[in-house]
Amino acid sequence: MNLRHLKTLIAVAQYGNFARAANAVGLTQSAVSMQIKALETLLGAQLFDRSQRPAVLNERGKLLVRRAHEIVHLYDSLPKTAGIGPDMPGLLNLGAVRSSVSGIMPRALSALNHQFPNVRVSIVHALPGELIERVEQGELDGALVSEPLYLPPQLRWTGIMEEPLVVIAATEVQGDSFDELLSGNPYVALNRGDWGGRPIAEYLNRRGIVLRPIMEFDSTEAVIMAVQRKLGVSILHQGCIDHPLRGRLRITPFGDPPLTRCLGLLCRPTAPCSLMFEALVDILKRMSAEQCDIWWPLSA
Repeated sequence: MNLRHLKTLIAVAQYGNFARAANAVGLTQSAVSMQIKALETLLGAQLFDRSQRPAVLNERGKLLVRRAHEIVHLYDSLPKTAGIGPDMPGLLNLGAVRSSVSGIMPRALSALNHQFPNVRVSIVHALPGELIERVEQGELDGALVSEPLYLPPQLRWTGIMEEPLVVIAATEVQGDSFDELLSGNPYVALNRGDWGGRPIAEYLNRRGIVLRPIMEFDSTEAVIMAVQRKLGVSILHQGCIDHPLRGRLRITPFGDPPLTRCLGLLCRPTAPCSLMFEALVDILKRMSAEQCDIWWPLSA
């Protein structure tokens, strides 16, 4: 059972309807409805009398609210026992785009751990669209994602760094520029799935560069391994190349000037972990400034 669902149920009981509860917990009304429905499905019982408008808690719902208060109170008291501040969660659920999971994110989380040693962090990687949806629905506390095309009003995105695109090739591959590398060799593709591949395709079209795809992977590690074995060249975000094989690859900026994407931290401003997010933003900005050959920090 998800503790967030119990907290949402308590909010609905406190504020009287789904809309006001959604505003209070920083979710959309549809996300609140989905959480309540998931809770009812798990329990195998209806918690609301939906014949009334707005829906009201039935007897089962009222009983569960009382028990939910007990469970949440017990959970919230655990951090005090462990020496964590009263407003600090014991678990931080984060998402991140793939390139950062093997790059800057582990180092940033290590630094965050020094500031909040009693907070456990769980991190998942996915495409930006999925991560934004999971933050919106309350499944994740926040996520490191590229700048959204659309930002739900209850979420906040803070730009942190610009991540360059690069062409990678085995050290023995011939070609002096990104044009020559891409035009003269087979192409190993990363299945981007979301909007990440659109700027690349548009730029290639403007330059008249025609790729010759030979294989496609959904893993950056698999792409890097294939390129290192001289199966072809590829285009990746620079953060993907923080990898044991980095020294055995040719890395050439893609574009003139090089194309970049802007990475930032997405969160709900009302989340109890906002203090940790502020610390994480500062850490990421500092690391991007220290490693300007990999990350291009945004100006303050």
